[in-house]
Amino acid sequence: MNIKQSVLFAVVSLHILFSLSLFSMQELQRDLSGLQRSLSALESQLEALQQPPRLAKTWSINTDKAPEVILQIVKDVEEWDNIDAVRAMSPKLYVTTLSKKINQSIEKQASQLKSLVAPANQKTVNELKGLLKPILEIYFKALKNPSVDFEWCDCIKNGKRIALIIAVLQEIEKKYPDKNKRLVYTSLGAGGLMQDYLILSELLRAGYKNIKANIIDIEYPDDPSVGHEFLYMGSKEHEEFRGFRETNVKRIADLTRLLKKRALELKAKIAITVYNSVAQYLANIKGKPAKRSNVLLMVDPGVSVVDVTYPSEATGVSIGPGFPPSFALFIPKHQRVQLYENIQQVNDREVQALKAKLLDIIAKTPPSGIITKIHKEILEKDETQQMRYWADAHMQFQDLVWNTLAERPVVYTLAQQDSVHFTIEPQPDTSTIRKIDINTYKNEDVITPNYGTYLSNFGIGTAPRRNQYRRVQLQDIFQGN
Repeated sequence: MNIKQSVLFAVVSLHILFSLSLFSMQELQRDLSGLQRSLSALESQLEALQQPPRLAKTWSINTDKAPEVILQIVKDVEEWDNIDAVRAMSPKLYVTTLSKKINQSIEKQASQLKSLVAPANQKTVNELKGLLKPILEIYFKALKNPSVDFEWCDCIKNGKRIALIIAVLQEIEKKYPDKNKRLVYTSLGAGGLMQDYLILSELLRAGYKNIKANIIDIEYPDDPSVGHEFLYMGSKEHEEFRGFRETNVKRIADLTRLLKKRALELKAKIAITVYNSVAQYLANIKGKPAKRSNVLLMVDPGVSVVDVTYPSEATGVSIGPGFPPSFALFIPKHQRVQLYENIQQVNDREVQALKAKLLDIIAKTPPSGIITKIHKEILEKDETQQMRYWADAHMQFQDLVWNTLAERPVVYTLAQQDSVHFTIEPQPDTSTIRKIDINTYKNEDVITPNYGTYLSNFGIGTAPRRNQYRRVQLQDIFQGN
């Protein structure tokens, strides 16, 4: 091969190598483009998986049937949770095993779950399971966590409480689908905070990004600016309530810490404000439409009537020269007052004279001025008369329905329905989940079905005194008013 041929061979070889390189680069670019498309698709799928689950809009839960089925699921998990081997598990192993156990317990009731949703099909049943599982996981993890002490009274069965949570979450999704808008949540009688912890945790998990929570309970710490305190200063009862409040200080701190941590992880925000009276809360939101509640709950108010110090917090008073009192006077803001008399004192002349004065005050005075008028016309003139202020949760809840709700609110109660048998001893669970129609509830008589709860307080340690009181008919004194 001469020089010319060698040069020609080299040029041809370089051309071939260049062509092959160019072809390889084009193939590589095509491969890279395909890989990038695949990666983009995977990223989209991963992003979809990371998105918070949407609470279904297409079905509702039967709150009459659901509690018993859910209770069986809870009991099955509780039995497993009480096994010594389970108690000895490391926290990590417990969480993993708990998730599997909850799945198993739910599947045991799969056929029953179908009867709880409407419409009933595999999709809606699966969505119910998808809501039920995380609620139970959060609940049992909270019970297992030694650093927190959330609780709820076992006077209302777990099945009802969890069914309520699902019903509330479902309705929130239907009425407030925009999860970036502020959602105001208010709970009256929040107590041990387990109910609110589960609901607020699930709202965060479901993708709500801006939550404002108002937690109200008489057992919570005093706000120094209000100076609210119990009448039983230094008494045994007061010390017991002080203990409740000290426990709740930690619970409130734990609730705030856990929910703020969860919100941070989900790039959301949550603010929690605590009140120990409805009067405090009403004063705080007065004239501030943005603070009105989208969600309002009252769950297990327990002893719904408690003594308070200030007339501004009272929804009623008891009055008389001794104990138990001669009269109990309920003073709602949006209805006529109700007066109950002690039937064992009806023949007493002094008691009858007191009754006449009370009837005169009721007939001539608007509800907002009755307590002041009693002070002036009765207490200041007769030192033998004693008056106690008290606040009733049902009457306060009705005030909240009147004065604190945003448009299209989600309003529920879960409370005992029969106060006739109220005692300090355990009683059958007569509570029901009730979705509140605010238009009818505003004008509902919430006193008559619940007044026995207060009157029975006079008999704590003995027998309830509900039957010791009867309602005084006031129709005649209201004629013409």
